[in-house]
Amino acid sequence: MKKQWIRLAVLLVLFLGLFFSIYIKRDTIKNDPFHQYLPFNIYLLAGDSKNNVYIADKGGKRLIKMNSNGEILFQKNGERDEKKHFSEIWEMTVDQNDNLYVLDIQTNLERIVLNERIIQYRPNGEFEKIIYENPHSEDEQLLSENLLFSLQIEGDLFLCLKKNKENKEYKNMTLVSVNLLTGEAKDEMTLDIPDEIIKLIGSQSGSIFYTTKKGKLWTIDETREHKPLLTETNPFFVPGEIFKDSKGNLFLNDYGKQTIFKIPKKGAVLPFISKNNIAGKTLFQPSYLVQKTDTLLVANSMNGYQIYSFDSDGKIQFTIEKGQYSKKFLIMQWLYYLQFLLAAVILGFAFRIIYIYFIKKRTSLVIKFILIFTPFFMGSIYITSKNIYDDVYKRYRDELFEKLSVIAQTGKNIVSGDLFEKITLPEHFLNDDYQRLKGEIYGSILNQNRDTWNKSLYILMFKKIDHIVYYMADSWGYYGVMKPYPNATKMHYQVFDKDEIFFSQYADNEGEYLGAVTQIRNSKGEMVGIMEVGINFSVINEMNQEFENNLIKGILYSILVYWTILVLFIFILLISLRVLKKGVQKVASGDWDVQIKVKSNDEIGELGKGFNQMTRQIQEYFELKKHTAIVETRNSILQQEMKLARQIQLKLIPQTSPESETVSFSSLYKPMDEIGGHLYDFIQFRETVQIGIFISDVSGHGIPAALITSMVKSLIQASGSFKNHPSQLLTFINDKVTGQISENFLTAFYGIYDEKTKVLTYARASHNYPFLIRGNEITFLKSKGFMLGMRPNITFQESSVELQSGDKVLFYTDGLTEAMNQEGQEFSEIINDYLLEYKDLPIEDFVNNIYGKLIEYTGTENFEDDVCMVGMEVK
Repeated sequence: MKKQWIRLAVLLVLFLGLFFSIYIKRDTIKNDPFHQYLPFNIYLLAGDSKNNVYIADKGGKRLIKMNSNGEILFQKNGERDEKKHFSEIWEMTVDQNDNLYVLDIQTNLERIVLNERIIQYRPNGEFEKIIYENPHSEDEQLLSENLLFSLQIEGDLFLCLKKNKENKEYKNMTLVSVNLLTGEAKDEMTLDIPDEIIKLIGSQSGSIFYTTKKGKLWTIDETREHKPLLTETNPFFVPGEIFKDSKGNLFLNDYGKQTIFKIPKKGAVLPFISKNNIAGKTLFQPSYLVQKTDTLLVANSMNGYQIYSFDSDGKIQFTIEKGQYSKKFLIMQWLYYLQFLLAAVILGFAFRIIYIYFIKKRTSLVIKFILIFTPFFMGSIYITSKNIYDDVYKRYRDELFEKLSVIAQTGKNIVSGDLFEKITLPEHFLNDDYQRLKGEIYGSILNQNRDTWNKSLYILMFKKIDHIVYYMADSWGYYGVMKPYPNATKMHYQVFDKDEIFFSQYADNEGEYLGAVTQIRNSKGEMVGIMEVGINFSVINEMNQEFENNLIKGILYSILVYWTILVLFIFILLISLRVLKKGVQKVASGDWDVQIKVKSNDEIGELGKGFNQMTRQIQEYFELKKHTAIVETRNSILQQEMKLARQIQLKLIPQTSPESETVSFSSLYKPMDEIGGHLYDFIQFRETVQIGIFISDVSGHGIPAALITSMVKSLIQASGSFKNHPSQLLTFINDKVTGQISENFLTAFYGIYDEKTKVLTYARASHNYPFLIRGNEITFLKSKGFMLGMRPNITFQESSVELQSGDKVLFYTDGLTEAMNQEGQEFSEIINDYLLEYKDLPIEDFVNNIYGKLIEYTGTENFEDDVCMVGMEVK
């Protein structure tokens, strides 16, 4: 038996070693050993002094290094939440020592930027260090964009730009430097550069140049003045990337003219590389200049991707049309896959030893049960969970396509084709027509991505000229105007030819997307462009991966807990059985009078005493168990009834606020118990442009108060024409509830807002005066009236107030103002300060911030009374 233990230990050590080797080489295992060639879709491009080329593709989620023959030297895949591994590359550059620097963007599943890192990698692809990090604050996360960009190397300095924003508005930029020898990071200078900048080079005034999406090349002179270059003979159309060689010459990649221009220190601007240099269709995007050798790398993004290397005279040095794995690399891949097979074989031998020498021997039935059924049990959990998730995911994907198609159709009817036609040149970017068009797509169609259902959606607008598709506008203003889109799919071209909505899942060099595309037509009915509504599919892929990772972690955790509990149970059980064995056998034979002699005072002694007591009180136990079951059943029924009451009460409260062009509403209700005694409702009139606002507070809490709120809700619905006048509705409710609500009473407020006249007519039944916030003043909406349910035939005073644009009204219950802090002070003492502080916020943010301050003031969300607020803002 000892030999078998040694064999088993050796096999398990080998298995763990193979598992560790497989894990650390997981990037390589993701490659396909059956294919020698690797297709790529270039997103970013860089190179070093040894004619090696770096490619970032799959939207920056994969990094490939190749030599000039296209042989792959290494390949890395992005991983989320890895300290030494990039997540998503947005820019990259190489220094004089051929070290690679990448701008890594870390986001959550909603594509909100959480952190930005500049990671340095050695030439062999090994992680060196993080040289700069820019974690986003909560306010910066709301921007959902990166703030670092435009990487460059000058000697021993790494440089990049950082956007500075205040209250979500662009302010200026800071040129950040990192000394690569000392690691010291500092802000070099603040630059008043427009937000539409594309690329900047240089770090000293007089030698700083940058391009913008408006089609201009700018310089910053010694006095920090910004001046456009070549204003009279500007040869550029859509300038993009800009570089400087070792001789001080500038190179500018013009996407629109499909030409890379050389701008010498002296002399005329001449095309350096154009479509005449390469046979066939060309579009140079992206490009990169290797400073040490003045080698220019360009990617032709038409007809697939080809990489060209040009020397300083514009002659082609080498061309890469596809990446290929070396024989050594393929052999290593096969070895990694053989490790999988070897690990499986070793695991099989280990199970064989366990079965033959342990399970078949005299082994506890419980242990056999664990070893045999645990894998099947956990496997069934995984398969069932995965099948359920895959089914839900398929339905979600189909539903997403339908939503995108509906939004595309809606957008087609909203977007002005005449306005779209006016945008024809890069300098039209962010002009009045562009801003109005962006307002239509980002404001009217997407609602500024503020809703949960459209949070990750985007809109792109294209035009086709000479069989090339161009970006004309987008919901972020990211691409500018007239930037070519070489990755246009069959779907995009179909929409240009046919007035239908097409949708599909597709991938380009920036990532993978789900999109629906439709035509844009002018007032004459002519097709002037196309519009795409879509979502980044990488978000969904990451959700799938997150689900699988969590599922595996959950199963491993379940196994650990499952085994731990069983082992402890078995250990205790076996010891107890040795002590109680004889007594149990007698009991099993029907001898209920058996008594075990207790010789110790430890756990076994306690078990013996318990056993003795059990035999004496067995009948009492059965009776007690019977009554316990009855109590548990009744308790379960009561809990179900409370949940049902909660669900019913939630249905009494409006699920959405009324939609109006003149007024906005927002509401919040937080009961102190499972169910509460407060109620609010919106009453909309079909024949008139009026909106009723009702709020009430029943004395007491719990089920009695909830029943009364249900009664009030029913009375409102059955009030007929009484609800047309605030005082009559309150009189109607009072007459109905008087004598029906025992010792309870309720307060109420009912107002009717006329959208045409902006007059709020209201009546009050001893309810809290609503706040009216106008400018920097706060007044109360006062009127006289008794509580409801005290006595019949009460009349209520009806008052009115004419509201103005910008006015806010806050209706509430006393649970808001009477909430106390730890010193016993009521929230009413300071609420006016917050009403004025947040008066300029949208009504939803206004209500949520007041509630947040209430929590901060009391230090808890477990209030002594229900809290109910209804906010109203006149547009």
